[in-house]
Amino acid sequence: MAGHAHGQHARPPAALLDALRATSADIASTIAAAIAPHVSHPPPVTDPQLTPLGRGILHMLFTLAEAAKEAGPESGGDDGKEVAEAAEAIVCGLDALEARALRLECLVGRALALIDLASDRLHAYPYKDVPVCWRRLYGDASLLCGVYKLALLHTNYNICQIRTAGTATRTSLDGSKVGGRSTASMDWDDVDVVRTLDMGLIMSGAPGPSRREMVETLLEQTHKICKALMPSPTIENRPHNSLKRRLDDHDDDYGEALKVTATQQQLPPTLSGPFPKHETPVIKHPLKTFENPPSFTQFTASISSPFIIKNLNPHWPALTNRPWSSLPYLLSQTNDGKRLVPVEVGKHYIDADWGQRIIPFSQFLTEHIINPSTAPNTASGTGYLAQHDLFSQIPALRGDISIPDYCYAEDEDSEDESHEKSTVEYPLLNAWFGPAGTISPLHTDPYQNILCQVVGRKYVRLYDPAKFSAHMHPRGVEDGGVDMSNTAGVEVDWVEQDKPPQQQPTQEPDDDHDEHVNFTTRRKMYEKFKEAGYLEGILEPGDGLYIPVGWWHYIRSLDVSFSVSFWWK
Repeated sequence: MAGHAHGQHARPPAALLDALRATSADIASTIAAAIAPHVSHPPPVTDPQLTPLGRGILHMLFTLAEAAKEAGPESGGDDGKEVAEAAEAIVCGLDALEARALRLECLVGRALALIDLASDRLHAYPYKDVPVCWRRLYGDASLLCGVYKLALLHTNYNICQIRTAGTATRTSLDGSKVGGRSTASMDWDDVDVVRTLDMGLIMSGAPGPSRREMVETLLEQTHKICKALMPSPTIENRPHNSLKRRLDDHDDDYGEALKVTATQQQLPPTLSGPFPKHETPVIKHPLKTFENPPSFTQFTASISSPFIIKNLNPHWPALTNRPWSSLPYLLSQTNDGKRLVPVEVGKHYIDADWGQRIIPFSQFLTEHIINPSTAPNTASGTGYLAQHDLFSQIPALRGDISIPDYCYAEDEDSEDESHEKSTVEYPLLNAWFGPAGTISPLHTDPYQNILCQVVGRKYVRLYDPAKFSAHMHPRGVEDGGVDMSNTAGVEVDWVEQDKPPQQQPTQEPDDDHDEHVNFTTRRKMYEKFKEAGYLEGILEPGDGLYIPVGWWHYIRSLDVSFSVSFWWK
């Protein structure tokens, strides 16, 4: 393996370990300081985000934070000596390291118990209604768990060094080979650490001061150590996690999620390679198009209707020197693909077979971009990283784009107050990344929107809400109390591809009547929907689509596609 010197295992650079240890201590101290008032006698003024958790849970979290202050990786040393030169001392220290590893495993287990508790509460509510105290618990427990797992990773790494050095240079006094924990890893294999920290970000939203920055710092530091010790793996040669402990059972399918290295294919250099493409539709009712970005005055004078702006963002690094069309570049910005992303799987979010997964970015690329036929257990292999705030999760990618100046425009003539509750101070950014064939079904948004195309092409179709909302047959509140009134009950496929709704076969005779009624209703919806006028167009890299508040829009990717939406009000 690269990184070894004269047959010996490489050592993590001391400066990187020292930085990681300092960061771990800072994180633990910050979390402990926030909780301390809640567990003192009597408690002074406390944090209202934490108080509802109760004294017992807060005491558990406080104890973990206090212990984490001293749990960072041991000193890396700076004398440059090979491990084998100090074999006698190394062998003597093996027992102490293994005892430390056992203590760290116990602390990781306690942190996981708090994460499980918070997870149960997160799933007991619609996400928008989850009390912030449970999100705070999930996020802080995940941070502490990440600190402990990094310390455990380093301890096991050192145990592996000792075993390697001892085996190479001597046997113990009784003649047996120097042994050690069978779980010690030969690699700085931090996939489990990355997963814990990313799950904390995605599930909790990182409430609490500076929590997002803490996670990002830990991830950056462990990645630097990984890069110093090992070559960058491609999607197909990434090493498996060899640090298998009973703690892995906490996440049953993550081990399976990492098994994306079944073949040894060459990583495609760009997303413009030999990937499936969809036929380009004939445009019959073209959107208004600016061949070059309009002036601010022209823009504000035009925002009553949608339009395309050509060459809106050709200067973005995402289109030039840091191209998102480059798979190696995307991997380099996601900890070699180990960062987690939420993926929608299925035709679209109103399809019966639709579902969601949280998987490593490399697995998303492998299963849904490079080899989409390998996606498991889905009626449709289409996977879509859709409407995700990727840029707060992975800030490095945020530097590759810029907010269009038009997002700060105001429609001074607008008297619409129906969406006032959706007002935000800054544009909301979301990423949309997937193969050809991803679909956003016909729906409306409570924001003005500029959809910027970075990679590939998308077909867009829009309907004026003032004229055709009745033709959309909006859905209502559905099972589970989910409000779907912003989504149409009709499907663009019915009219674009001349696929009117068909009567579905039933399993039971008693269901025949209900299906006949549903089919009759759908046919009436279809006939009315055919009468609706629309505008359409094709977005290409560098283009932007302006969508006014409330306009019904349908979007389908024609190639592997990466887009960014900017919402504002």
